[in-house]
Formats: sequence, C-alpha cells, structure tokens
Amino acid sequence: IPKDACLVNFMKVSDDTLLALCLGNDTDVQAANIPVSKDFFDKCQLYHELNAYADINALHSDGKYLWQLADGTYKISLGRTPPDDSATAINNSEKWLALRKNLAEELSRKLIQPVEQFVSASAHWIISPDAELNIVPFETLLYRGKMLIESVDVSYVPSLAVLNLMKKR
Repeated sequence: IPKDACLVNFMKVSDDTLLALCLGNDTDVQAANIPVSKDFFDKCQLYHELNAYADINALHSDGKYLWQLADGTYKISLGRTPPDDSATAINNSEKWLALRKNLAEELSRKLIQPVEQFVSASAHWIISPDAELNIVPFETLLYRGKMLIESVDVSYVPSLAVLNLMKKR
C-alpha cells in the first residue's frame, strides 16, 4: 500500500451482508461487517444510473424515465411506459435531485461510515469493490459532510494482487 494510502476492499458475503477490509501502509487489517437490506443493490444500481445524468432532462433525452412505485421504490425504464400500473412518473428536477441526495446519504451510511475509523488518517483511498458494488461511484458518496473526492484522493483497483502488480511495474 502506498504511503498515506489505505486499501478499502468491499466484498459481498451474502445478499444481506458486506465485509469491508481496510489495510493501510503501516496498519493491520481492520474489518467491518455491514448488514444491508434486500433492496440495497437495487439502490446501488439506481444511484449509478442517476449519477450518469446531469439532470432529469438529460435522462429523458436518453429515452429513460424515472418512476416511483407504490411500495416507495424507484425504477428507471426505457421509454414512457410505466413499469407497472401503480407507477408515478418523476418529472420534477427537484424530486430527482432529492432522490439522488437521499441515495448518496443512504449509501454513505452503509459504505463510508463503517470504515471511517480505519481510514480517517489516509489522504488516498484505494477502493476495491466487489460484485454489484463495482458500479457505485464512491467518489460521490458523502464523507465529513461533502463528497469523498473533495476530502481524499480516490482510486480503484480490482484487488490487492493487482495493486501489487501495478506497484512492481
């Protein structure tokens, strides 16, 4: 691990549990079990998709539409056809931004807060996400009241083994 950096490896243990392993240059491995809800990975996918667009109009210009379902969940569909009869279209930029902000806060509570105590002294976080977490833009999650990228350098690596190979080259 480079000086002033830490590796944060997120692994999917089961559909309802993540394991975060944190390793610094001069620290032992620290671990945090992270319980997640049944729909956590759906929220990761939705957050990824929402972050791909500047606003609701950009989403629409790509032929995609955001819907709120009767159970309170959200879904993006291709085309204007609702995913089910209970779906309500979200066409308001304020609601779209509020959803993106709420998802960032929720994902931050699940992914960033459990590892903060292990990595707070590091200026560079090397994130190694597993499975469905590969699509999460960690740099946009919240850390100390602002986006992670505003506080620390963020980079990604598929594994510690790949990081080691990169260091050797």
